Amino acid sequence: FAERTLILRLCAGPSSGKARSKHVAMALPMQALLHRLREQHTDKRSWAAQLPARFHEDAGVWGSRLGQGGLLGTNTAPLAGSRGSLSLGGRWEDVAGRVWTLSRDACGCREVQQALEEASDDEQRWALATELHGHIREAARCPHANHVVQKCIKVMSPSMSQFIIDEILQDGDLIALSRHKFGCRIIQRLLEKCPSEQVYDLVELLLAGFVLISTHAYGHFVMQSLLQNIAEKQRIRLLDLIEQHLAELALRPHGCAVICAALRYGDPVDRGILAEMVLEDSDRIAFMVDSKHGDTIIINLLDVLAGTGYHRLQAILKGNPKFEAVL
Repeated sequence: FAERTLILRLCAGPSSGKARSKHVAMALPMQALLHRLREQHTDKRSWAAQLPARFHEDAGVWGSRLGQGGLLGTNTAPLAGSRGSLSLGGRWEDVAGRVWTLSRDACGCREVQQALEEASDDEQRWALATELHGHIREAARCPHANHVVQKCIKVMSPSMSQFIIDEILQDGDLIALSRHKFGCRIIQRLLEKCPSEQVYDLVELLLAGFVLISTHAYGHFVMQSLLQNIAEKQRIRLLDLIEQHLAELALRPHGCAVICAALRYGDPVDRGILAEMVLEDSDRIAFMVDSKHGDTIIINLLDVLAGTGYHRLQAILKGNPKFEAVL
């Protein structure tokens, strides 16, 4: 009886002094739980075994008791896809026609991602992705929709992601987007998935904002992705920029992360040149080592330097606890 009382309280909406109607309001999380328990007869869920036994009572019966028989009884259609609602689908046909609405919802965006993942072919994925046309600028800054755009980039062929690149370039403020908490992720996925010739113009604009992006809390992730994914010609230009602005980068925590990435991902010659430049200023090294990336910087310098360079680094950092810990 106590467990049944608890489940009724969980199902009920906020209490009110007014008399309740004959239909009892059910909290949204409980709607989802009962719906999923009802489906376990055909789709066995491992998490269901962890629930108390009484939770496994037919969800249709509970729905009838709570005045929700339409949702939890015979009707299995997903709830309306309005903002803030819960979609109970995830199949292509469940989200088609309302991708943009669902994408801006915490639960709905997961359903869209699942539909993209499980679509039978590129034609179905493209049909869903086209519903995002004209919305990429907003989606890239949305805490939920950005995940849908990332999923599109991951599961679609690069050519199908061209509209995403086009809308980002039309945005007119790529530097701001690359420094955005969510926008930077979209750019990273494009750099990782698309061929260098497809993102060439995008990279050119990123290189033009090198310092502003490299020294930012989110932007530096974009620069690290550039070091690993762009064409050789543009990568050489990026390394030149790092060398030109080394002093400024070294005095900024996020700039140190970009230097660290260059020491890790550059070719042997470029890494050696950069390491020798870092060694030219003992105060600069001390600041870099004291940053949150200090351990990694020491490891990368030790990996690059040899002979006299190694001994110079050892002399500069003698007694430094991070250096001693790495050794």
